[in-house]
Amino acid sequence: MISYLNIFSNFKCVGIITDYDSNIAQLLPKNVEVVQLRMSSQVKEINTQIWEELDNITKEFEYILRSAINLKCFGYIIQVSNYKSVVYSFARTTKFSVQRGHLRLLFVPVIYISNNGETIIHQQSLDEVFSLKQMNNIPDVVVIKFTPSLFSNNVKLFSKDEYEKENEEFNRNSTNDNRSQTAIEFVTHKCVGKASSEEILLDVWYSNDKTNSWIENLFKDKLNDMEGKELVIATVDYLPYVVIEKGKEPDGLEMRIIAELSKQMNFTMVVIDDEEFLWGTIFENGSGNGILGRVAEDTAHFAFSATYASWFFVYNYTEFSHSYLRAALNGIMPAPQLLPRWHTVIIPFSSQIWIATLIMFLVSSIATYIVATFSTRFLGDAGPYKTLIQSGLQVFGMLVLQVYEGVNEEERYLVLRTLTTLMDVMIHTFSSTYTGGLAAVLTIPRYQRPIDTLPELADSNLIWSAQDEVFAFAIQGTDDPILQRIVKNFRVFDEEELKKKALEAQIGFVMETMSGRACCLSPHLTPEAMSKLRTMKEPLYWGHVIMVLRKSSPYLRRLNKLSIKLTEAGVVQYWEGDVARKYKSGCGSGPLYEDGPTKLVLGHVQGAFMLYSLGIILSSLAFLWEIIRSNKSNKRKTASH
Repeated sequence: MISYLNIFSNFKCVGIITDYDSNIAQLLPKNVEVVQLRMSSQVKEINTQIWEELDNITKEFEYILRSAINLKCFGYIIQVSNYKSVVYSFARTTKFSVQRGHLRLLFVPVIYISNNGETIIHQQSLDEVFSLKQMNNIPDVVVIKFTPSLFSNNVKLFSKDEYEKENEEFNRNSTNDNRSQTAIEFVTHKCVGKASSEEILLDVWYSNDKTNSWIENLFKDKLNDMEGKELVIATVDYLPYVVIEKGKEPDGLEMRIIAELSKQMNFTMVVIDDEEFLWGTIFENGSGNGILGRVAEDTAHFAFSATYASWFFVYNYTEFSHSYLRAALNGIMPAPQLLPRWHTVIIPFSSQIWIATLIMFLVSSIATYIVATFSTRFLGDAGPYKTLIQSGLQVFGMLVLQVYEGVNEEERYLVLRTLTTLMDVMIHTFSSTYTGGLAAVLTIPRYQRPIDTLPELADSNLIWSAQDEVFAFAIQGTDDPILQRIVKNFRVFDEEELKKKALEAQIGFVMETMSGRACCLSPHLTPEAMSKLRTMKEPLYWGHVIMVLRKSSPYLRRLNKLSIKLTEAGVVQYWEGDVARKYKSGCGSGPLYEDGPTKLVLGHVQGAFMLYSLGIILSSLAFLWEIIRSNKSNKRKTASH
């Protein structure tokens, strides 16, 4: 019996779970660290994945069990009266633990001495235990059964088939006397095929056997051939990752990967396309919805459809495979529109130059007025610069290349002539620059400023949207203020609403670009919609594409091994291109722009006419104001006389 416990000699840590005082720890190899857990008999047999539904005693035990798993204890010897409660606890605890690993469980019957000195062996019905759904995720389970031996004196070793045949004959013909010796059977569940709960005999050991002649590895690999066992694949129709069409076999890049794994392991795929919740989410209590929630709740074995390794909170409750692809999420923003024609008079200068021009006008007006005031006081009449308003009008006239008053006067004081000359040089420089810019504006079409980078998207305060909140998972909770502003503007709409908004092209959308340049165009990004949209140059984020499994999944190792082989051989990249070509998964044509040169039309001078009209209106109002003011002044003079 002790030699069988050597299967744990390579483990860093072994946990022992008992509901009474036991000396099993003394039988383990000395080099193995042992963590002993005492399980209360009041721990209830609760089949639930929701933490809040547990009683306090069960929660306390599972806290301790979680701590043991986080110490990397993945091998356990379990000697309790109720096997089912332990299985339920392991199913819940592995989901919430930090460490992940391949569990190996050895169940040992409870042995105790009654008051009259009789040895009593308590063994639970294995049919109840092996039929549990949770056992499908723990293939490495061995249960020890104590049975009467076949012979009381001479111990004979049988092969497994011989043992089962002789044991049946022995049970029919033997008496209680020749059953005084005990045999220990090591059994497990089949775990594969349709009868996955079927009991399988691994080995037999006799109480008086000192040879251990054919002891074998108890934890054999059962998953090489799964005999057509059904595994649930939760996914979302999302070209070119996954393509699901009625009446046809599922296709797509990731479906081909899982189909190859199905061939190697011989399991049957049951594909679920979650059209209601799509990717969904996982809540803090371990429940969830969508394909992610299905894995968290153990109703699906695999979940994938452009799932990213950067979804950190999902990783808290699930297991991620190795990455086999790199992809980026690009923003699809409204295409820049032609600037209104009346902008023609504004476009030649940027906002900074217009501000500089305004400052120059104010400074020149004030400086001219000050110089003129001193000239008048000390030298005589300074001409048309007697008031600040007159000085401003003279400078404005120079800005529009109007010949200023007094240019031919010979009596102009030198200080004023010098000042106006210097201003004239500066103003002609500005005017020439404006004229050159205006010529370019009139011949080359000008568009609104495009949104190409993350700072530009944040500054635009533009709403961007998708059909599921997972598209923002990778940048949620960041400390970057730019990304925080971008996430704040994210919205989720259903497909019908997205189609409508995509045609309106008033908000942003998303499109994934794979490493081979194939694109994932959602149904709402139709060719008509893409003609009004434009792809940002900088992606919102990029990440590694993975598949999602339950924590401590027995299928993870084989999936990782296969994905590495396919990636290194270039098969994944080939499949990406093949699926994109087969289903015409392009990136969209994008908008068409006018390159120019363009013919001059009336719209090009709209701005000038608007300024002209504004000038007439203002001058008319000023004229009316002057008339009213003059009439009031005349009335006062008449009244005074």
